[in-house]
Amino acid sequence: MASHGTRRKAAGLALPRQRTAEQIVLALLVADAPYEGVVRLAARAAEGQDLPLHLALLADAGTTVAHSMVEMDHALTVARSSSPELQVQVSGPFGDEHAGELEELGEARLRLVVCSREAMARIDADPALAWLARTRLTVV
Repeated sequence: MASHGTRRKAAGLALPRQRTAEQIVLALLVADAPYEGVVRLAARAAEGQDLPLHLALLADAGTTVAHSMVEMDHALTVARSSSPELQVQVSGPFGDEHAGELEELGEARLRLVVCSREAMARIDADPALAWLARTRLTVV
């Protein structure tokens, strides 16, 4: 088994580093709002700290699952193009009634939260997301 932080090879192909980390870098995305810069910055931060990137999508109640999947697929593409070997996890979509489920990630696990102004506005407006304001937060 490969040691912590090293790349493993199978059949001559480089595989992304896979490990269970106690801490993560969270990119908090809002459906239908620009988030490419958020994903790129969060991916670079995660790679620089040798931590997994976690993409979480906030969506309005009217956002379909199919649309959310398209948004997450695009975010994954951006993350992979920025840091090809990065371990990336995804969750969501989190609508208004499910925003509190983000807490399951655990405040102590969040080394850094990167979000857009739109996401920050939701954090400020939603009591279920208020705990995110206590984390190390970067707004892009």
